[in-house]
Amino acid sequence: MRSFVATAPLWLFALSVISSTDPGSSNYRQNGNSKVESVRTVYRGDMRSPKEIRSEGGFQPQGSEWHDISDAFAVDRHYLAGTGQSSEQELGVEYHTAYVSFARDQSHAVRHFDWFYEIHATQNILDPHNVHNYADGEVFALGGVRWSQVIRYQWYHDKNPVWISNPEYDRHLWEKSPIQGTQTRAPEELLDREETSWAKAEVREAARRYMNRPEMVANLGQFPFKFKSYPPRDDIPGPKPAPLVGGYREPGEFERRERAEFMDWLEKHCKVDSSFCELHAQPKAEGEPALPHEDDFLRLSDELASSEFEHLAIKYGVGKLIQRHEKVNLPQLRELSKADKALSASKTARASVWGARILSVPLLGLYVKDVVDVFFRDANTLDRVAVVTSIIPFVGCGAEVVANVNKGHTDLADATLCLVGDALLLTPAWPLGVVVHFSRFFVDVVRGLLQSVEVWERNELMQRRNQGWLAYVEEVSRYLESDMFGANIHTQYMTEMAAVLGRASEARAEVLLGATPLYKGKSATKHQQKRITIDVKDSNKLLDRIICVDASLTRERLRRTFRTALDLWLLNQFQHHKNSFYREFRRQTLRKAGNPSGEMEERIDELIALTRSEDIGAALTPRLMDRLTRIVDGHIDNLETPHPCRTSRAWKRPDKTFHSTELVSA
Repeated sequence: MRSFVATAPLWLFALSVISSTDPGSSNYRQNGNSKVESVRTVYRGDMRSPKEIRSEGGFQPQGSEWHDISDAFAVDRHYLAGTGQSSEQELGVEYHTAYVSFARDQSHAVRHFDWFYEIHATQNILDPHNVHNYADGEVFALGGVRWSQVIRYQWYHDKNPVWISNPEYDRHLWEKSPIQGTQTRAPEELLDREETSWAKAEVREAARRYMNRPEMVANLGQFPFKFKSYPPRDDIPGPKPAPLVGGYREPGEFERRERAEFMDWLEKHCKVDSSFCELHAQPKAEGEPALPHEDDFLRLSDELASSEFEHLAIKYGVGKLIQRHEKVNLPQLRELSKADKALSASKTARASVWGARILSVPLLGLYVKDVVDVFFRDANTLDRVAVVTSIIPFVGCGAEVVANVNKGHTDLADATLCLVGDALLLTPAWPLGVVVHFSRFFVDVVRGLLQSVEVWERNELMQRRNQGWLAYVEEVSRYLESDMFGANIHTQYMTEMAAVLGRASEARAEVLLGATPLYKGKSATKHQQKRITIDVKDSNKLLDRIICVDASLTRERLRRTFRTALDLWLLNQFQHHKNSFYREFRRQTLRKAGNPSGEMEERIDELIALTRSEDIGAALTPRLMDRLTRIVDGHIDNLETPHPCRTSRAWKRPDKTFHSTELVSA
């Protein structure tokens, strides 16, 4: 799910012109021609076991006091924020949402999770796909879902997963409930896509009015729900280790708890009256190995990361980004890839925990594990928008066109095509006014189509307007099929990889920063040096696996990003085409009249207003959009897997389960 929040101008959403047959293609308004029926079962993939879900009484929304926070009720905010695992959480800021995400289709719910749940739906689960078409068939459970609604579950990692019935599923209650099934007619206030409206009290009040309707209260209870506490029982599966997904998996609840307990141990047992205990004290003997102080830790790890980044950039092919651009080298590319300020704050926080600690070989294993775990989380919460918008102006298509213009090797058409590609790359900047169009093409087509239009024939006027638009879309289609656009997609792919490699280089540097003084310490035995070397090698293997998993996920994320970008951009272009068309029609009509009266001008304006109000759904048909998205999919499919991910265990599933806990030296 998307991790950036991009709000388009308000006028964009007034164009209810697109209908889609592909529920996973994008996120835009549909017209009323395609109705989505309510479903009685929904699905969810989750890292947590049934026992953990049961202990909470079901699936609860994130954040304390979420029910008192207005923007927690905005559906689009929840959708765009994904799981809420954002940089804000990394800095200790609690994420709030009134919703828990589920999927209409079970095929969309099983990705990257350990457990798979089937739930009996009730009408607090909003299913607004008749208004907005959310990717992956996502639906939104307002207030959450009770444990008694869970029909069954399965462990996703079994060779042949088997459904396990939930013995506490209340079949009699839910299958006879008058409010069963998802709600396809959600309150409009909850679906407002304008970010400035999310925090309005009206959003929260609309949710409360909906949930406090008599039939909802009678069947679900007062809102927010009180989740039931269940007595212990042994037949509900609990947490268990999962195999690596693509070579690595997110630390489970047990591992996160283990790490938290270790950090608590540092605080409780190694601090006495502001002094550290002996294990973590400042070195008493000269040459005793220890991590640098916080400031030195940041400086030295940054210096090491610079050389590590160059190594990784060449290894994973990101270095190709700068081959044609004389003003950008690898060190500069690394600086550009550090645009995510939240990561630097995260790094500072880690330095404050580990800085100046005396290391032992066993403690090095915990330190390395911490570095790898934090890198995995950071790779999933990177502010990719900040990084992409930082790098693209230097290496994107626009930079190449500027260079060619200076050499006299380009023309306006080439420059415009190129800028369209970069505009799609920079789609998250739309609210700032990034709007690109084929202005010369619009003017020529509009003038040609209006030469023989009968002034008062509204149907003919609409036909000519749509003819001009479809001619323009054909130009867009040819551009999307071009190598230039394919190169733009490849540029964004490599740019996002640069962001991940920048963070990976810092993780590798931090591991070396801890291992080097230990390895070179006077008291290090041969056995200990061997153990240290193994820990470092294992950490690098894990980092490589995480990079390769991210490379695969980035491709699929780009697929959805470009599909949505294309939809939004074409909606913008259609609005621009209409404005240009009617403006030129008015100008030519008045010119033909010679000396038009005020009454004639009013009649022309009334005709234009009436024509604008007509249904224009045929201008952007599902068939047309499907053809354009297939072109985009072709470019995404042509993105090559980085060489290390094709030739090493970094990309293949390992022969045996390999957990980050194996890095901890006994």
